[in-house]
Amino acid sequence: MKTYYLRRDEDVSGKSGCGRVAQVAEFDDGTAVLHWNLGANRSGVASTEVFGSISDLLRIHGHDGRTVLEPVGKEDGSESPQTCLGKTEQGTENV
Repeated sequence: MKTYYLRRDEDVSGKSGCGRVAQVAEFDDGTAVLHWNLGANRSGVASTEVFGSISDLLRIHGHDGRTVLEPVGKEDGSESPQTCLGKTEQGTENV
């Protein structure tokens, strides 16, 4: 099993926030589970989704390549970007 953080430097939806907003587990058969971290995303809701593959997960949540799967254990200080690009909850743009 492989584990990752779902990291975003840009929040195109205005809901997920930036930084490590979710955790991902990829099982040996290719199944992928995404868990949105309570308090790490702007929605304030924790939830879990199951996908047939990492590719399927990124097709839904990848935001055209703006989402990065960061292997757990990679501790290079990139957890939280200094600037979160994208929409705010009020729908205005952050730059």
